[in-house]
Amino acid sequence: MIIEYIKVGSSLIAILAGIYAFYKYFKRDELFPRVQFDVDVNFIGFQNDEIIIEIVAVLENRGVVPIKLNDLEFSLRSIKNGEELNFGDDKINGQLLFGTKIKSSSWIGKHWNYTFVYPGVKTRYTHVSKISRETKFLLLRGIFLYKNDDDFHTSAKCFKVPEAID
Repeated sequence: MIIEYIKVGSSLIAILAGIYAFYKYFKRDELFPRVQFDVDVNFIGFQNDEIIIEIVAVLENRGVVPIKLNDLEFSLRSIKNGEELNFGDDKINGQLLFGTKIKSSSWIGKHWNYTFVYPGVKTRYTHVSKISRETKFLLLRGIFLYKNDDDFHTSAKCFKVPEAID
């Protein structure tokens, strides 16, 4: 009699484990990349009438599959001292327009075919550049495309340029 209960209990546990595995794999989409993507600007110091800056992308793979990226690019725009403030059109949802384009580039070197971030790893990409001392505000937008896919992620952040740098 006890052996029959053990058989039924074992079968029930196996069925529940199968349902859980199905849920975890298909319903939660375990193979879908989960990425935290942040952008930042570090203000390094003044040199003549310019400010040296470090443009940073941080990708953290919170999923269980490696992430391969073809493109990891940024666009840096500014508002200078005394510049008139205007709103943009529908392409930027009527937000404040950062009218001066400073630089667009990639965090991935041209000699790289792609870059990758393994599960549980946080990777930092940097690009050193400069801005005019007349710059008052910056808008940094980053975008990356998955390798062999048309899916992408974006990140953006606005900065006030400090008047003094420690």
